[in-house]
Amino acid sequence: MNASKHCGRIIPVLIISILLIPLSCEENPGSKTFGDPPTPETCFCDPDGIETYLEWAADEYPDIIQLRSIGMSESGRTIYAVKLSDNPETAEAEPAVLVNGAVHGNEQAGAGMALKLIEYLAEGWYIGDPDAAAIIENLELHIIPVINPDGLALSGRLNSNDVDLNRNFGYNWYTEEDNNGDSAFDQSESSAVRDDFLTQGYCLAVNMHTTPNYSGIGIYGPWDAFGTDTDSLTPDGWAAKYLPNYALIEQLGADYAADVTAEGIAPFKQYFHYLEGADWYPLYGSMTDWALGVCGTVSYSVELYPKQNYTTADADTLELIWSAQKAALLNLITNAELGTGGRLTDTSGAAVTGAVITLTAAASGRSFSPLPYDALTGRTDSDGYFRFITEAGDYHIKFVSGTRVGEADITVGASGETSIGGTYSAFPEYILPDA
Repeated sequence: MNASKHCGRIIPVLIISILLIPLSCEENPGSKTFGDPPTPETCFCDPDGIETYLEWAADEYPDIIQLRSIGMSESGRTIYAVKLSDNPETAEAEPAVLVNGAVHGNEQAGAGMALKLIEYLAEGWYIGDPDAAAIIENLELHIIPVINPDGLALSGRLNSNDVDLNRNFGYNWYTEEDNNGDSAFDQSESSAVRDDFLTQGYCLAVNMHTTPNYSGIGIYGPWDAFGTDTDSLTPDGWAAKYLPNYALIEQLGADYAADVTAEGIAPFKQYFHYLEGADWYPLYGSMTDWALGVCGTVSYSVELYPKQNYTTADADTLELIWSAQKAALLNLITNAELGTGGRLTDTSGAAVTGAVITLTAAASGRSFSPLPYDALTGRTDSDGYFRFITEAGDYHIKFVSGTRVGEADITVGASGETSIGGTYSAFPEYILPDA
């Protein structure tokens, strides 16, 4: 059942489509059929299909979907993102969340889940689904279904330069890591994602993968890599040492795993779990570590299902994954409202962009900088907004932009509001003094 809009009304239209041949992710010189209208199931294995679906969705739901390009792949394919919001053309004082898939081109189900999420939220918005409305009205949700369109086109893990994009990000990038490029961010796809992060100011990111084995399915938190002082620390011990919001990050990940297993669907109920990434296996230069280390973004990798190299013949498997993880994904997204945020302006009221933010938990004295020798923290986005997902408590916040410095003592409430001197707000305004 599809909903077609006409003169402000929603008219149910029954669409019957017949898919004659499974569409793989290999280049097809002939015509491709993705359905009329296209669906996630017919499109998720092909970059052309994904483009078709996103263009259709943006045209079908223009009041809640904005489609944009964040850059090009190494072979010249467009990397698309959609923004879902009740005011998609406007930067609002709302948490910004990213969901992305297919950083590895042979993990097509990640792209499929991204499209299923778009479908659910767009259709749910128009029928008054409260879960969809809560996300559309209160958050700015951005979805990049496929980061690696060249790899997706060929059902290959790497991009067209034989680089693993999830080893090419510039945080704990390691020269000895396999297929990581000649230097951090030397691939157009990873640099496009980096720039999009810095522009949008995501506080939460969910990176969707698939794994070859049953024991690997689960949700993984920071860190994927170790730092330089790990001789006496386990991965979770290292994460706890350097993250003042470690307990909350761990709790949200554990909640996701519990939501998935509670659905009682095999194989998820037997195998799905939460771990720090390096507790599964260490890797260097990952997107999730860079997002947290540089942008302060709480970032998870979700290994959706024990299969790679999907075709459209796996549409039933995509539906199974969606059924098992839908509630968990929606619940995790809404947790972006936790913590503290705000907007930084100068004395004239203009937004201060790209300011470095350091958030220090007063009780522990630990900085939000996960690695002291790098002193990396969050940053204000292109409209001056920022948000950190943190526990309630007292903090000291510091802003640095060039020679200008601003500081404040704040109290973060349990519902995601911040008090500066007793007045609570979800996005208080901070004014950066003149130099």
